[in-house]
Amino acid sequence: MKGSRPYVFCGLVAGFAGISVAFPPTLLVLSCVVLLVVLAQTLLHVAAALRQKVPAQRPHVPGGFQPFVSIHLVYASEPPAVVLRSLQRLAKLDYNNYEVVVLHNNTPDSEDINRVRRYCRLQPGIFKFAHTDFVAGGKAGALELTQDLMSERTELIAIVDSDYQVRPDFLRECTPYFADPNVALVQTPQDYSDAGLHNKGISLELRSFFSVAMTDAQTVGFVTFTGTMGIVRAQLFIDRRIRWNLGCITEDADLGMHINQLGYKGVYIDQSFGQGMLPLDYAALRTQRQRWAYGNMQLLAGNLRQVITAPRLNVRQRLSFIMQMTAWLRAELLIALLWALAGIVQLLAPQQLTRHTYNVLALALVVSVVSHAVYLVVGMGRTTRATFWRRWRAFLSQSGLIGVMSTAWLRQLVGMPLTFKVTNKNAAAKNTADRGYAPEIIFPAVLVAGLGLQAFTGMAEPWHLAIVSGTLALITAGVYYVHLQFMAAESAPTEKNVMPRKVLPLFEDSLGIVTKAEEDSFQR
Repeated sequence: MKGSRPYVFCGLVAGFAGISVAFPPTLLVLSCVVLLVVLAQTLLHVAAALRQKVPAQRPHVPGGFQPFVSIHLVYASEPPAVVLRSLQRLAKLDYNNYEVVVLHNNTPDSEDINRVRRYCRLQPGIFKFAHTDFVAGGKAGALELTQDLMSERTELIAIVDSDYQVRPDFLRECTPYFADPNVALVQTPQDYSDAGLHNKGISLELRSFFSVAMTDAQTVGFVTFTGTMGIVRAQLFIDRRIRWNLGCITEDADLGMHINQLGYKGVYIDQSFGQGMLPLDYAALRTQRQRWAYGNMQLLAGNLRQVITAPRLNVRQRLSFIMQMTAWLRAELLIALLWALAGIVQLLAPQQLTRHTYNVLALALVVSVVSHAVYLVVGMGRTTRATFWRRWRAFLSQSGLIGVMSTAWLRQLVGMPLTFKVTNKNAAAKNTADRGYAPEIIFPAVLVAGLGLQAFTGMAEPWHLAIVSGTLALITAGVYYVHLQFMAAESAPTEKNVMPRKVLPLFEDSLGIVTKAEEDSFQR
């Protein structure tokens, strides 16, 4: 059945083409609907970029306010050196009332795992380690299991990814917000340790969701959860008012949505308290972005009606949810498909309505590209100190990922499954299973085919050609620029406080392990 889904999709396209030939207005109506959706997305994104931001205000609490925090770190196939360095930082937090629950899962027990287990045993007052051979539901299932391991004193649960180097003041600065009993989650941005020197466009583009969408969510009062470097009130889990969604590959956003629906407040602090590793290669970046776009569409499609009708949410909060869920969704592939379909319909049954269809689709394409330029270049300028050229590079980076993002959400919409894949954090193990370039090729190929059919049927307009040519040039430049950033990062020399790509002294030795001497230094 899974293998037949692409054929089902092709069948749906062919069926719609037949309907459009029989009823010419159908394609024009659908194109107008797509334009309206793109315009709506544009309004939401531009509003988020331009709205005056209201930052979170740190509350004044008594000096003795230190609720017990259980930090949950789950990992599967990450290099043990990466995990150990993260644990070393977690052992040195400037906070007196916490524990760290480490759960290794879905990878056979080995000597590599024993290195992490031994380190945890060296610090029994802080760390708990567990291993399980199989966990259903990916990361969500693993996080659910950690709740059985945490202390009965737990008041707050913090989530930290296995590659994050956490600042000592993370808990000290974030827990005071929970003095308000209505606050159920606190989220801080995801940040990356080599963002200062390499991958400037990619790192800023990745940060755009936090700098624009999450700061706006703080302003309107609908802060969702993005997982790592976030804290949730444990009582909601204990009372079973919320649970990790094992069927959603963006389980963190799903959790945050339900917390807001229950009437609790979320707080977003626009300050980095830890840094992780950027995807090590393009394949890892693409896998990560596919997961985000697919998972957010999964969440939006399954919960839109519920959020729209939730009595505890106001209009601005509902719109904020939609904006956050569409932050990684691009409509360009859908526009290209309709463009090609218009050519097929014109070829089979020439009719004047096709010219209007092309005009609508060309307008939709321009609006989609320009709105994301405003979102990144203008929006990031209002919330960060990044220079104009760095913000432009972030826009160029996202342009290079248009094919990936616009393919992923359509894949979810037609029922083609996407399983959770852990982002590769091992420089020695390149991702060879996901190196094809189908998502990058499909969109420009379909758009060129549509333009070719338009020209063949005599419906081509000079301004249509200019729009399509400009879009293709932007995509080509974007794909090239993204790959260029990874090539530059791989060849860059090691510099202080930066994780180089090939051999990472901070994370791994030449064998990808941590030595006994290093373990002894951890203990000291």
